Amino acid sequence: MFSGCHYYHGNGNDTADTARAKAISSVTAQAQEVGANAIIGLDVDYRIYFNPNHAYSSTAVFANGTAVRIERIQEESEADLELPVYPADTSAPLRPTHLRLCGQRAALEMMVYKGEAPRSVLAEIKIKTAYGQEIDLGSAAFGGFSQSNKADERLLASDFSLLASPVPRPAVSAVVKIAGVYDTSEADALQALRVKYGPDAICPYFKDESVWQCVCGTRNALENETCALCARPRDMEKASLTPLNISEAEKLSSAAEICRYISGLGLAKTEAIQKMLEDLQEAAQLEKAYGNNKSSALRVLQDTLAIVNPPERITCPVCGFECTRDYAKARKKCPECGAQIWRED
Repeated sequence: MFSGCHYYHGNGNDTADTARAKAISSVTAQAQEVGANAIIGLDVDYRIYFNPNHAYSSTAVFANGTAVRIERIQEESEADLELPVYPADTSAPLRPTHLRLCGQRAALEMMVYKGEAPRSVLAEIKIKTAYGQEIDLGSAAFGGFSQSNKADERLLASDFSLLASPVPRPAVSAVVKIAGVYDTSEADALQALRVKYGPDAICPYFKDESVWQCVCGTRNALENETCALCARPRDMEKASLTPLNISEAEKLSSAAEICRYISGLGLAKTEAIQKMLEDLQEAAQLEKAYGNNKSSALRVLQDTLAIVNPPERITCPVCGFECTRDYAKARKKCPECGAQIWRED
């Protein structure tokens, strides 16, 4: 705790406000000397002293407070969170044990009771909140499994995978059902599907005489022009630029490689996409004369993504929870407080 004091006289130039400011400034200076960046419990007192030999009095202004150092604590939404998993089928040869969350990414731990360790799995995930709600997050693919515990070779942990929906808070447990086990080629095909259509893509698109199935797994009537769950267009060949495309592009080493990769995605030839392709070709040409131009190519992708795939947000009117438009349309109710956040009208 530090204190400061300043006097002012009735016939002087100082005022009470000036003296108070100087007293507080003295406390602040002492706090800064010891590395503090804030003062709590600041208290200011005044004491009047009468001088019988003069016609005026003196006033002492005292300030004291506790010097502290304040640091930002990592928010819960950014911190790692490990949830226990209660599998739907306890007799399954692959039994999930924990779901580790980091933002909108997740890693899966599971026990292998029969057979060999999988290369990749497709898991259906539901999150249980502290309010007793069970929120369906859809499906996610997990790969890169490796031994998680030296004491038990059966316990495997996957790499982090991007979830299709944000994780509701506060989450207390998870229900994970293994929907499919893949070999390397199938896992690569699934990753390619997600690169092209987005992180919630779980199956190939197909269309017959009466229905069409979106890459998110939803079956729609043939007359529906957009998917009832994710609002993707019926013509899946008209893929749009996604954040995963940019993530894949960041792994490449030059503007020329990025240009070839993006050109091969078969994106819808909109005005924004056409301009993006032209700018990428220009970046690749400049690379020949001036050296690596990867940063310019990535900047072109980021600028285009902001145009063709703007992050439209919906805010819950009760608790302020924010989510994407597609998430709100699919779930209808807020995962935090249960209030309705989407109306079809």
